[in-house]
Amino acid sequence: MAQFIWNTVLPLVGTFALGVAGWFAANFYGEPLSRFAAIRREILVAIFFYANVNKDTQRNVIEVGASELRRLAAQLDALRNSLMAPTSWTLSRMAFDLPRAVRGVTGLSNTLVSVDGQKALHRHEIELALRFTPEFTSAEIEAIRARSERLGQ
Repeated sequence: MAQFIWNTVLPLVGTFALGVAGWFAANFYGEPLSRFAAIRREILVAIFFYANVNKDTQRNVIEVGASELRRLAAQLDALRNSLMAPTSWTLSRMAFDLPRAVRGVTGLSNTLVSVDGQKALHRHEIELALRFTPEFTSAEIEAIRARSERLGQ
């Protein structure tokens, strides 16, 4: 009987336990990371696609762009708020700043046709928060920020 338990039951129970552990790891850790990667890619595509939108762009393109960016910000914020602690910890250890990214994408959606530099500032915030290669150097961003503040006064 002991031989039967050792050779048959224990491997079956062990295999089942490993399967359950793998399922939990895939669903509660891997799937949110995969969803984050997909949303991150969509944000990158959107900021590139709508980079040249300005006040002369067709109104429907502006509305669709703002709506798409707002939807992406909402998806990222919903993901951020529903992450389990290990996944959230992993993303923060990888230097992703999800709250900053949500603010940046939301800000970009609100300033899609601005001419005061806010669009560039929001894009830079997104790029830093999601670890994209920045479009502008730090010096260029500071110049844009200074010009934006002068225009705002």
